[in-house]
Amino acid sequence: MSDKKKNQPDSTSVAYDLMLPRWRKMECVLGGTETMREAGEEFLMRFPYESDRNYMIRLQFATLFNMTELTLESWVGRPFSDPVSISEDMDEQLKYILENDVDLQGNSVNVFSRNWFRIGLAKSFAHVLVEFPRIVAKEDGQPRTLEDDRREKLRPFFRLLPPESVLFASCNSVNGKEVLSEVRILEERVGRDGFLETYTPRIRRLLPGRVELYEEQQMKGSKKKVWVVVDEYQTGRDIIPMVTFYSNRQSFMVGKSPLQDLADLNISHWNSDSEQRNVLSVARFPMLAASGAVDVAKIEIGPKKLLQSEDPNSKFYYVEHDGRAIESGFKDLAELEAKMSQYGSQFLRKRPGGETATARALDSAEATSPLQDVTLRFTDALNLAIEFMGDWMGIDSSKDNTVSISTEFGPENFESGDIQILSKARETREISRSAFLDELKRRGVLSDKFNAEEDAEELMEEQAEFAASMESVIKTGQGLEDGTDEEQDGTEEDQS
Repeated sequence: MSDKKKNQPDSTSVAYDLMLPRWRKMECVLGGTETMREAGEEFLMRFPYESDRNYMIRLQFATLFNMTELTLESWVGRPFSDPVSISEDMDEQLKYILENDVDLQGNSVNVFSRNWFRIGLAKSFAHVLVEFPRIVAKEDGQPRTLEDDRREKLRPFFRLLPPESVLFASCNSVNGKEVLSEVRILEERVGRDGFLETYTPRIRRLLPGRVELYEEQQMKGSKKKVWVVVDEYQTGRDIIPMVTFYSNRQSFMVGKSPLQDLADLNISHWNSDSEQRNVLSVARFPMLAASGAVDVAKIEIGPKKLLQSEDPNSKFYYVEHDGRAIESGFKDLAELEAKMSQYGSQFLRKRPGGETATARALDSAEATSPLQDVTLRFTDALNLAIEFMGDWMGIDSSKDNTVSISTEFGPENFESGDIQILSKARETREISRSAFLDELKRRGVLSDKFNAEEDAEELMEEQAEFAASMESVIKTGQGLEDGTDEEQDGTEEDQS
């Protein structure tokens, strides 16, 4: 990068340049068949001496088995199978924002958090900027107060930032903590030119207490464009209120997505599948061959055509594929698919050695699941963003203004013996009924709507009804026996 480029606001950090190829790969794989085809030779290898035409035919028939996307959606669905739990003691105004419109786009904290979590998992990290509507100075020249903001219904909101949009970020260490000192965000300003929409690149530079907006403008008498400050304003905050959620951090603004290795496996499968289809297309059509003095230029091939040669020793015959390459390709695809499937389940279930059968069956997610660890880190990031929002609103910090996200999710694929082991443990009273039902629910045996407390009440009612019914039957039976004796006695008296 030239010194001149370094002085421009659109210059990127070393961390950004390192991460960009990783984000690009993940974006293409998650985009599916369409984006992988558009990427062409970036991810689909061209054979030596393969013509452009043959390569394009092979590329257009390639189909992605998108195990990366399936795994990502499975991981994201686990923590958010239950709604984000909001503290009962939370400030009512803050609670209303989280439950109804946390981003001024109509999304609740459940929807917003799921999107943030998804991007962070896929691309190793993602950001949320706690923004505040532009503050307009009072007409009387007096400084604005918190009461002014409340009266005008101005309040902070969350803005989700994909990692690609943050071109540069730097930080300082304050009391052992990383504190952002500068952030530059690439965005667009949407305008109108007649009936057309226009998009103007813009860079938002964030500094503690200040925001600067840059746009590219063409210099007079020149085709060259330069970045100029078009607006700047004070935020009234002494921090940069941006929160970064890392799913797997390596250093500041650098990370490795938990899905990165799976994406590489998926790309290998993409290439292997393309080669397999190419082999099948060759194997399905035998090749006509000829030996001897044959004038190939005069031969017409088709039904109702006669093949002839003046050389009596010449021969015509078909050369067919023996199929061994097809079988090898099939095995390669099957092995890759097995590896991809195993990769997804291991992130949800990792067992230490030396466990008993019951311990393996219980397989507590709190102790073993990497996804649970990521979920806890995300909860911390979300609560920090909520704290920034509350501070900006002047919310009482003595209240428990936090949320929690479920970590009670089971393994991806449990063994069939798990249910038998758990049932045996329940019969021998090694575990409680509540623990037994929780494990069944975690494994998907019971519906997510199953409520153990309500079920216990219904069981008690059933038992009470059954007891009452049995008591009635017993009484009725006793009555019949008593009546029979009386009738017998009466009969004997009559006879006497």
